[in-house]
Amino acid sequence: GGESSSANGVATSYNQARIHTETAGDIFDFNAGYDVGLGEGATATISAGVRYAEFHQSSTVNLFYNDSEQETTAHRRSQFTGVGPELGAKAEYAFGHQGFSVEGSVLGSILFGRQKSLTSGTWTNYDGSSENDPLGSRQLNKASTAKTVNAEVGLTYNAQSGLTRGAALTFGYKVSYYAGVVDTGNGSSGDGLGRYGKVSDDILSHGPFIRLSYKR
Repeated sequence: GGESSSANGVATSYNQARIHTETAGDIFDFNAGYDVGLGEGATATISAGVRYAEFHQSSTVNLFYNDSEQETTAHRRSQFTGVGPELGAKAEYAFGHQGFSVEGSVLGSILFGRQKSLTSGTWTNYDGSSENDPLGSRQLNKASTAKTVNAEVGLTYNAQSGLTRGAALTFGYKVSYYAGVVDTGNGSSGDGLGRYGKVSDDILSHGPFIRLSYKR
């Protein structure tokens, strides 16, 4: 699976700062489940396995003075790669004999990996000339731990006969939370870990979804 997002922000410190950030992620799950067998149209499955994930972030910060003249541009790229155990649960309840059911699931994991980032910048002098950021480029490469949680609930129609038997169409809502998977420091201080404004190293995404699947 994958997650992606982009954002633009404007801050008033340093006269004015314009920030554009793009984030994307790839997630791969390998797990096995056990059906606890609730009966009476209800099923519940507990699963365990391994999750591998990669998250990439690219940020550009433009600083201005006198409201319109650009003074400096900073670029930052960060990457988190990790793998770790995951644990999940899924439940489904079928009502009536028309093929409709309600289902929900939750899946959590702890990922152990590395966080890498590179920050560089260019200054524009008052005479209009440009030069590299006098603080120089800054790199970060450290061991890091992240936590992820995915949850969803939906209404499913299960085809009962004909060529489509076994096909399932689900309309639902999904929430995904990834904690500590991006590095939002922008290198504005000497150690390269400074930040502009209020930032977070977490990603939260949510929204409706439609899924077509096949159930044996």
